[in-house]
Formats: sequence, C-alpha cells, structure tokens
Amino acid sequence: MKILIDFTQIPLKKVGVGVYAMSLLREIKNTESDEYFVVVLRDDREVADLLRERFFFKIIYLNKIFRKLIFRFLFEQIYIPILILKNRINVVHSLHYSFPLLPMKVKKVVTLHDMTFFLYPNFHKKLNVFFFKNMIKASMVFCDKIICVSEATKNDVIEILKIKESIREKIAVIPLGVDEPEEFFDEKNPIILLKNKLEKQKYILFIGTIEPRKNIKSIIKAYSMLEKSYLDYKLVIVGRKGWHYDGVYETVEELGLGDKIVFTDFVTDKEKNVLLSNCYLFVYPSFYEGFGIPVLEAMSFGIPTITSNISSMPEVAGDAGILINPLKVEEVANAMTLLLEDKSVYEDLKIKSLQQIKKFTWEKMAESTVKAYSNN
Repeated sequence: MKILIDFTQIPLKKVGVGVYAMSLLREIKNTESDEYFVVVLRDDREVADLLRERFFFKIIYLNKIFRKLIFRFLFEQIYIPILILKNRINVVHSLHYSFPLLPMKVKKVVTLHDMTFFLYPNFHKKLNVFFFKNMIKASMVFCDKIICVSEATKNDVIEILKIKESIREKIAVIPLGVDEPEEFFDEKNPIILLKNKLEKQKYILFIGTIEPRKNIKSIIKAYSMLEKSYLDYKLVIVGRKGWHYDGVYETVEELGLGDKIVFTDFVTDKEKNVLLSNCYLFVYPSFYEGFGIPVLEAMSFGIPTITSNISSMPEVAGDAGILINPLKVEEVANAMTLLLEDKSVYEDLKIKSLQQIKKFTWEKMAESTVKAYSNN
C-alpha cells in the first residue's frame, strides 16, 4: 500500500498539531507491505532531518511559498492529485482539516483536531474560519476516514454538523499521546531557567499560544487573588503570541504584576521540559480544546494540574487533575490555593498523574492511524 502524508499544513514551530504530526512520523513502523511518501516544505529542517533518519520515507520537497494559505490550497487541490496519479498512491492523509477535493480512486483520510471554527469563530481570522468550516463540512462527504483526536471532538462534529448514522461510521477516535520525559530531557541544560531568573524560584506554569481561547487572563486574575505569601511563586507563561494577545499584557499591567509574571515566548522541547520538570503546579483553564497536549505533558512529569471541566480536558486529565469552570476566576484561584496549601492533595495528584499518562502514548496513536489507512 502506498501512503502519502501531507506535512505542508504544519507550521515551523511545532506546538499542538505540530507535535502530533511529528510524533506520527516518528512512531510509524517500517513494513514491507507499505510505502510512505511525505510532502514537506524545504524550510522545515526539523521534519526533513527526521525523515532522512528513517530511510523508508520518500521525501517530496516544496518551496516555502506554500506556507501561505492561498498557495497551499492550490498545491493541495492541483499538485497533490498529480502526485497521487504519478506515484499510484492508495491513501492520502491530510493532517490538518483540509484535503484534496477532486474525486479520485484514492482513500482520503483527514484529521480534525477541534471544532473551534464553528464554536469560537472570534478566536480565528475570518478567512481561516470561512475556509476551514467549509473544508470540515466537505470532509463528511468526500473523505473515507475522519480521525478525531478525542471523543469530545467527535461529539462536537456530530452535534454541530448533524451527522447521519451512515457518516458516523467514517469517524475514528484516535487520542493523542505524550513523550516519556527521559527520552529527550537533559537536566544539565538549565539555560532557560537562568535566562528567566527561575533557577532558585518556585513557580506556577502555563504552556500554550497566547490567544483568547487559552483563557490566560483568568490565570493572571486568579494569581492576583492568591494570598500575598503565595506571590513568592512566580507565574510563568510559555508560548508564542497568537491572535488578540494584547489583552493578556494589559491585564498584567492593570494588576501591577509585571515583576511577578514571566513571559518566555516560544521555547524548544528541551527548554519546555526543563520548565515543566521544575514547576510547582500547572494551570490550563482553556475555554476549549480538541485534546489538550500540555495537560498530558505536565502530568508526565508528575506535576499536579488544574484544567477545565469542559470539552476534552476531563477526558485527558481523568481524576488526576483538578477540574474547574474556566468562566469562574475564583475557581481557578481556589484550586491554586488548594494545591499550595494541602500537601496530601498535591502528593495524591502527583501519583495519579503518572498513572493517567499511561493511557495515552504516541505509539498507540500511530498504530491506530496506520490501521485507519487500511480499514474501511
């Protein structure tokens, strides 16, 4: 079987969807019966290096101009069908919502990560909302297999699009995973701590793109409500600036917390894991997540975690996290206070976290995905 994986949809900085895409390629096992083709943009050295290490992948390079949505759409709708015909591809897997619409004798597989384009259109650019909403609707008709990363995402798809029973059979739930920290964690690499003056500092951590959906303003407000003695703990916010991020920085200024809150911007995997392994607790009160990889990443270090009681977060955290209503800042503050005060609750969550992550592995995700290529 010949399988084409379209990696051109994945951004250079690998967070969320990028982590998923890289993990899929890393965990796919070499088999004599399958032949893999991966389309990648030339400026993505990280994925190119990974693919060259795994000799059974055939790499198809494209110019970086295809990072722009309009050019990528043209590539996807015109050039991918040509590649399919030229290489006699049996399965094409589109990793991020959109896929080639042209009717062809090829099995089309698409991954849907969440339904924010329908539920929270204000969190996205208008052009992206229009494009991806229509692509998601089209996938129900033109795709042979639709991968949802959580039961919550599948339920949202069915409810929002009013999916008939016959189409529901196309949907496969394949949860994401988490890396074992020891695979890439280097405790002798504390540069990120030194750079941010955190080497001898206890701190509360958030990781994610700085955008409204992540509810970072509520974290900051909740942090400001802690007793003064707990403000010895800094609040560290890790992630690149996304969409409508100004309000986050304005909230810090309004509350006079400039000396208590650290913004690191984007960090590497090693830096991220140094920060995770040294934090005291992790806070992730997102308004909506298709899966929520940062929650699993924190728990993989045994870090007690506070997250939302909606969408996929309860599915991911199980009983190993404290679930709060993301609309109620006082619940976030109370959960922080509980973990700062009650050592028995803190230690119990550390144990449960390490048990919970065993349910989610990238190896399981890749195995299930490869099965989806061949199963009807």
